[in-house]
Amino acid sequence: MKMARPGPGGDGVARRMADAGGSARGVRSSSERIVRNAGFTLTEVLVVTLIVGVLFSFIVSAAFSALTRGHEFAIQSEAGKLALAMETFRHEYGGYPPANLAPPQGSDPDRLYSFVSRTFPLYMRRLATDDNLPGSLQEKLRNDLGRPVAEGGKGIHIHTFDPGQALVFWLAGFSTDAGDPFAGHRERMLGDDSSAALYTFADRLGSDDTDATLTVHYYPELTGGVSSASINQVAFLYFDRSAYDAEYTAAPGLQPFSAYRGPSGALNPGRFQIINAGLDRKLGSGGASRGGDDADNVAHFSSRMMGDVARGD
Repeated sequence: MKMARPGPGGDGVARRMADAGGSARGVRSSSERIVRNAGFTLTEVLVVTLIVGVLFSFIVSAAFSALTRGHEFAIQSEAGKLALAMETFRHEYGGYPPANLAPPQGSDPDRLYSFVSRTFPLYMRRLATDDNLPGSLQEKLRNDLGRPVAEGGKGIHIHTFDPGQALVFWLAGFSTDAGDPFAGHRERMLGDDSSAALYTFADRLGSDDTDATLTVHYYPELTGGVSSASINQVAFLYFDRSAYDAEYTAAPGLQPFSAYRGPSGALNPGRFQIINAGLDRKLGSGGASRGGDDADNVAHFSSRMMGDVARGD
């Protein structure tokens, strides 16, 4: 039997088929190499993860710092507004009011009596002729303001030095009755009547009426709110120049706090200081201190935290 010969060009066809197969294998080999090269090694993945983590931590830290600065600025801003309200008080009533409302100790002057006598003379004349109020004129004033409402007084706590209470007491405003400017004063201090207020207190007044006499403090807006036990320490405090040496104990067990001083004497001399404990909610000791619990304290007369204020005047 004879074998059929390939037709013309048969060898060329075979060669072309072989070449095509080789090319296909080459393409597959190149593709496999590309696929293998396109993947990430474990080391590369770990490096990228580390870089992303570092960048994220920077972003979070920057955002937290900006938020903290925003809260600090809000407290500083409100301290400044309270100071402006106190300047308005001085303009309307002829002087800065006393921060110490408590009865005088020893030979100390009764600053509450002195200020009220000068500012509200018609009120003092009415008290002088009020037979229902016992004692001297100084005692009549304190009985009218400090006795519980059930006993005929205004029911306002004026028995201890409390610069937070004093701030609200004075800026809440007064009655239009010249013969009784403290009529309705409890309602004004509680924010129920703000018609005569020298400062519009936000809804951050903390009150205590447990001893039948009212204590009210005003505190800044703080994350997480404020507990009743810490209001005394986080409240805005007012020290007039006559109270720069007085010591305020916000709560039992805490060190006494006083207005800020420098090597040459009190800071912001001749006027007053409005101070807040800042974001850490700790007053520290004040005075000449600029560190520890005092570090982030805010004072209206400085644009910096007290920890950043130089120890010099």
